[in-house]
Amino acid sequence: MELIDTHCHIDVAEFDADRDQVLARTRAAGVCAQVVPAVDQAGWDGLLALCRAGGDLRPAPGLPPSLL
Repeated sequence: MELIDTHCHIDVAEFDADRDQVLARTRAAGVCAQVVPAVDQAGWDGLLALCRAGGDLRPAPGLPPSLL
């Protein structure tokens, strides 16, 4: 079975040190794609760049309702 993580914030700074290792573990566990929703508009460029570099990451630029 292929799994899709429908909500992960792998783009946030807390993953800067070990993002590649975390992504490798998720792929090894059978996760074939991950949707990465934006946290705020300031992070859209970084989110899009990360998702372009990581072929199985799907960006979800937008704003959470708490920011509207």
